[in-house]
Amino acid sequence: MEITEILDQEIISLGKFALTFGDVMMALIIVLLTRMAEWVVNGMVLKRYFRRKEVDQGRSFAITQIVKYLIYFIGIILLIQALAGSVSFIALGSAGLFVGLGLGLQQTFTDFISGIILLVDRSAEVGDIIVIDESVGQVKKIGLRTSEIYTRDRVTVIVPNSKLISNNFTNWSHNSEPARFNVDVGVAYSSDIKLVEEVLLNCVTKQKEILPSPEPTVQLINFGESSLDFKVFYFSMEFFFAEKVKSNLRKEIFHQLTAAKIAIPFPQRDLWIKQVNLPAAEDE
Repeated sequence: MEITEILDQEIISLGKFALTFGDVMMALIIVLLTRMAEWVVNGMVLKRYFRRKEVDQGRSFAITQIVKYLIYFIGIILLIQALAGSVSFIALGSAGLFVGLGLGLQQTFTDFISGIILLVDRSAEVGDIIVIDESVGQVKKIGLRTSEIYTRDRVTVIVPNSKLISNNFTNWSHNSEPARFNVDVGVAYSSDIKLVEEVLLNCVTKQKEILPSPEPTVQLINFGESSLDFKVFYFSMEFFFAEKVKSNLRKEIFHQLTAAKIAIPFPQRDLWIKQVNLPAAEDE
């Protein structure tokens, strides 16, 4: 049996549609060439280009993902043509199926389009530190439908791409300048305000993550029920472990206020017990 006869041998026949052994071989070749093309373009050409031009991690990831989707899309079109001979034939013959899939997978399509938008507009990139749903994390991957966020608790959170498009979130990595943070402190009403300010500013200088410029400040923000309420403002470029910086600052404040004999009050309540004299019971 000649090779042409083997290739033309039908494997599946459904009405006007016939799948031959040659079609299967062509499909396998297309899949192999598509995978090879993606590896050559992204794994060799673009990777060397990014290294030579020192392109940042987020931008390089976005470009490689878009190129990969484009190569796979072309591969799928060629694969359909190889198996069916006409893309329009598949589209017309499966119109009802496509409508059903579209209705059932609306959210999936939304997440897919959102992933493309994220890669293009770069509102969130791989390596960025973001705050979403009150959780701080680093973007590790932007996939076809979901993104992976690595939190400070060393937990990977899977977030639908549409959530990063439709919801508000904070991207610390977009800050070219240091951000301002603050810590609340309460002291007794008998405290020397000037001394308190000096102690708090001295505590700030002990933290290496806190920048000397812009200059930290101390403000008296309120006369509380049992304390004078101060707020320490400082600037830092430490975003991922911002809470750790605050914790270290609070520890230093506690030690220095204690050493300076400045009381840190806490709410106190006086409890008055009123004795009620009940009438004596009458004897029967």
